[in-house]
Amino acid sequence: MEEGLVTVIQNFTTSPWGNSDYLICHQETGLAIAVDPWDIPQLTRLADRAGCRISAIFITHTHGDHIAGTQSYLSSLSPTVDAIPIFCHPLAKGQLKGAEPKQNGDELLGGNVQVVATPGHRPEHLSLFLASATWRQHRLSQGLTEPSETTSPVFIAGDCLFDFGVGNCLNGGDVSTLFETVSNTLMKLAETTLVFAGHDYRVRNLEFAQSIEPMNRDVTGALASDPS
Repeated sequence: MEEGLVTVIQNFTTSPWGNSDYLICHQETGLAIAVDPWDIPQLTRLADRAGCRISAIFITHTHGDHIAGTQSYLSSLSPTVDAIPIFCHPLAKGQLKGAEPKQNGDELLGGNVQVVATPGHRPEHLSLFLASATWRQHRLSQGLTEPSETTSPVFIAGDCLFDFGVGNCLNGGDVSTLFETVSNTLMKLAETTLVFAGHDYRVRNLEFAQSIEPMNRDVTGALASDPS
């Protein structure tokens, strides 16, 4: 696979839960995968600005804030219009009409994107790994940044992994399963891997860590230096 062939765009949405959704754009074909789209019309416009076209939707898990945009898109379609392909874990198919199952090890965008099973936050949770990609970010208030100058391994984590923490297991998750995912999958990611999560929970996670370890200087220092 050619380095730099794929660009990941992190889009900071207007979701009340602070979701980020993503575009994975294949520069050669112009095709893109939308990951957990919050607002598909808005993400479609962003894809157009980036020179690509959404050809598939990928769902990491079935919590409402991650599938609401796709459900809204499906309900808006005329009966005579075919939906673009939707990929998700086999356990999630029942909540997404016409979805195609994907499992650990499956490949997308010509082999540039690998599906990784990351259960725990939800039993059907999937993530995506890219061995080499450039990246950009988009905020409504600031626009779309230029692509990064270098490529990196990229892991799109959904809600299994955040800055300074992991996803909770309160809504259908399992702590033991998540621990296995952390130990057997997440801890094996190379240190150079850029992790893109489904939410920005930095401050929340640091405050929780501080409540457990109030004398931890690393936690205190990270809270003091956080720009948000």
